[in-house]
Amino acid sequence: MNHYSYRICGLRIESTIHLPELPLVNGKAPDFRFEVLNSRKLPNCHWVRQFTLDDGDPWLMVGGNDANFHLRFPDMAHFQVDTLAKQIQCHPLSDVATDAITHL
Repeated sequence: MNHYSYRICGLRIESTIHLPELPLVNGKAPDFRFEVLNSRKLPNCHWVRQFTLDDGDPWLMVGGNDANFHLRFPDMAHFQVDTLAKQIQCHPLSDVATDAITHL
């Protein structure tokens, strides 16, 4: 699996997918890791906020559990943010293009 290193807002991010919007860097260990997983099993969490479109359909759900924050873009992807491990995991919810994942 390829790993790419980037810098944004003073942080180094290591990613398992290419993020063309960010500049590539070399050097030290990453501050955060970002990985896209093929797993279709989504982590459980308690949803605390939902943002909707004008028609009432949700476009973003925000939640959490004991150790993580969760962001779900319905029909696109679920992101699990572990601030202790400094890791972000992306679970695509369907055959979402990589371009859509990098946009989110």
